[in-house]
Amino acid sequence: MKSDFTVIDCYDQDEFAWHCESLEKEGLLTRKGGGGATPLYLTLTALGWKRVQPFPQTGGILGQCFVAMWFADEVRAAYDEGIKPAIIKAGCTPIRIDQKEHNNEIPDEIMAEIRNSQFMVADFTGQRLGVYYEAGFAMGLGRKVIWCCRKDQIDRLHFDTNHKNHIAWQSPEDLQNRLYTRIRATILDTK
Repeated sequence: MKSDFTVIDCYDQDEFAWHCESLEKEGLLTRKGGGGATPLYLTLTALGWKRVQPFPQTGGILGQCFVAMWFADEVRAAYDEGIKPAIIKAGCTPIRIDQKEHNNEIPDEIMAEIRNSQFMVADFTGQRLGVYYEAGFAMGLGRKVIWCCRKDQIDRLHFDTNHKNHIAWQSPEDLQNRLYTRIRATILDTK
């Protein structure tokens, strides 16, 4: 405790102790030890974990969809006329990191939004490595990923993901129709 108070941005050891006591009173934290030479052990309770990760039952904010894709003029219409309208038509909210206002580090913001999202749409057109990384992160969190790629690039998919059921789209309109259908069938489960 003598050195950990800076981890949660406390001015000193007394402020850190106050935070620990407050969290303990709320049933969010348990404390053991800390007397004399005994080290202090802090553990989140089940209620504390629910507060830290508030969406385990839905796997994110219901209806929020993180979109991972190449941010280039070549695929702008795919998002504007395909992905975004399909997500909205399905009653969900698209989140694309380059269109979000924030003052944080971009990788941190990406990870936070993937955690907050119920599912992800990942378009591999352009073979952007970040899209592979973000899709893998979402899968690791148990989020469903809808895999997409423009049909003329489907044979370029990495062997680790080329077996996934990609929406091989030919036009933004084709992408919109097929993505909307996929969201309804696999995310919203409305048959």
